[in-house]
Amino acid sequence: LEQKALASDNKALRGKALRALAGWPNASAAPDLLAVAKGAGSDVEKILAVRGYINLAQQGVGLSGAEQAAMLNEVAGLCERPDEKRLVINSLRASTHPDAFALLSDYMKDEALKGEAEISAAELAWNLRWSFPEEVAAMADALVKSENPSVQAKAKEALADISRPSSYIRGWLVAGPISGDAISLYNGALDPEKDAASVKWSLLSRGIGEKAIDLAQSYGESHNSCAYFKCTVVAPEDLSAKLSMGSDDGIKAWVNGALVHAYMGGRGVIPDQDVVNINLKKGENNLLLKIVQMGGGWGFSCRVLGQDNMPIAGLKTVAQ
Repeated sequence: LEQKALASDNKALRGKALRALAGWPNASAAPDLLAVAKGAGSDVEKILAVRGYINLAQQGVGLSGAEQAAMLNEVAGLCERPDEKRLVINSLRASTHPDAFALLSDYMKDEALKGEAEISAAELAWNLRWSFPEEVAAMADALVKSENPSVQAKAKEALADISRPSSYIRGWLVAGPISGDAISLYNGALDPEKDAASVKWSLLSRGIGEKAIDLAQSYGESHNSCAYFKCTVVAPEDLSAKLSMGSDDGIKAWVNGALVHAYMGGRGVIPDQDVVNINLKKGENNLLLKIVQMGGGWGFSCRVLGQDNMPIAGLKTVAQ
């Protein structure tokens, strides 16, 4: 209906359709908004379309980090007003992919936008430091030259963290938390494990310790809830490995869609308290965890090791 309304001669109807598409629950409405933004409509309609497109990209439902960054890059060339450019800059700081750095670097060349672009780039560098250390290091090296002391400090902190590598996975995308009876949540197949592409995933940025993730720092000491965490394990070759985990409280783990571990009970996080054998294929492997909270503390720990219990040379993980 909204697509038909966009073709209407009725200006009010077209505006109503654009507003509806701008608030769409996923990015499927993005092509229609982009067509209006690039078309011959009124200035007001183009502004509505551009802002709606930015909103869908920022929400990121059903999008990978690279797709989200590509959408923002696409719309950036259509932004003529400073406030729309600032919307893009603010959206980029929450990106989950380092492609966003290139666009922020372009904005940093504009004196009117440089300060805001540097702030977003520093925030993005901090958030992505565990998943994309090489790309973050390149951006942080530029940001330490900023005239903004807080930007300098954030960049230096990111570089310091990158210099302390760890076998524990600290870069995750998260969906949730989801409230309900803890046992039912543990036993039920919820949306993130049925159709991960339809779920809004955000980058985990708080509670990240050297060995464990403290979820209470992000969600408080909630009761009867669960959250999902995913990342991509990139293996240098086909290999047999160990998935080593700890959880407070319950946990389920899937590798490439196959359930490899399940535990339900009240306990505190102890790194390496659960260890299972897994097979990784050369290249990208999908790792998904469900962490169930009964009460009290809430968190988890996870890493991938070789059969000799040592880190695997050439293996890396990315939050995507």
